[in-house]
Amino acid sequence: SLAQGSQLVVFYAQKLPELCKLCSAPSEVFWTALVFFKRFYAVSSPMEFDPLVMMYTSVHVACKVEEVREITLEKILEVSGFGEDPAMKTKVTESELELLQNIGFVLLVEPQPVWALRLLAEEQRNFKVPVPGFPGSS
Repeated sequence: SLAQGSQLVVFYAQKLPELCKLCSAPSEVFWTALVFFKRFYAVSSPMEFDPLVMMYTSVHVACKVEEVREITLEKILEVSGFGEDPAMKTKVTESELELLQNIGFVLLVEPQPVWALRLLAEEQRNFKVPVPGFPGSS
């Protein structure tokens, strides 16, 4: 049913951080993969595309986009217990194009929260507005 499909998408969206942690992916990869996964299912049905496979595909494509070359598909599958499953590797590889098409080939994911918060903190430190009569203000 549609409700069960939606529950599966939510379930695997919640599992995505665990997969990224297992393969020691940086936060940029996690954020990009999550955005890809959510964008994909905003326009696609979980009844047509297996959310488990698309979770792996999202992480794999995010590693490519974020140029994290040390995390390969083989590593992602190995650390999560699918290393000996050639069918899973084939499914993920074959799903890359579907993912890219359904997210409209929009690979730029901005702003990433960590960088946005760092930039905001830096701006706040450098931003000083003089307030007449306030101590320390010039």
